[in-house]
Amino acid sequence: MREFYIPLKSAGGFHDESISARFFLNRELWLDSAIDDDSALLLAKQILLLGREDPNTPITLYICSGGGAIQAGMLIYDAIRGSAAPVRTVVCGEACSMAAVLMCAGTGGRYILSHSRMMLHEPLLGSKVGGNVTSIREISKSLEKAKADIDEILVLHTGKTPEEIAEATGGEHYFSAEEAVDFGLADRIVTMEELMKGEF
Repeated sequence: MREFYIPLKSAGGFHDESISARFFLNRELWLDSAIDDDSALLLAKQILLLGREDPNTPITLYICSGGGAIQAGMLIYDAIRGSAAPVRTVVCGEACSMAAVLMCAGTGGRYILSHSRMMLHEPLLGSKVGGNVTSIREISKSLEKAKADIDEILVLHTGKTPEEIAEATGGEHYFSAEEAVDFGLADRIVTMEELMKGEF
């Protein structure tokens, strides 16, 4: 997503500062693009740095993403779960696919705005399948392993049975805010006013 900069006045005059940097200073991070190697590495670094600097103050991760690469998402998952500071996750808009998995893994509370949604599905191939029989077989094994890992994570964080998770990820399954809470993907619905005041 394109970064936005705002002019700030200092003793030396004016300088431009990114919106992301301003949020970072308040221990607030955004996952607002497709999950890929670059975005995952940056987010993991930010989470680990903030957790190391102050393990007692929560980090807030706002999520508005359609998902992305599974392996890249797993790096963010490990950072969230391994952070010395609790990580609060908040859906602002939508959290689909891998982004939904990251949302439900929050360690400091899992929140969703009332008009947001979440979506679960089985892992998908990112490109056309090509190659010989052996390579296609390995791709299939990799997808099966990814599905098993994600299903295990969802069972852990939702309290649902493996059968319920398998049914929910069998196709594209969308959840309203209320349904996400009922299914165990989020803890509660929050208002924008609560987010603005930090009262959540």
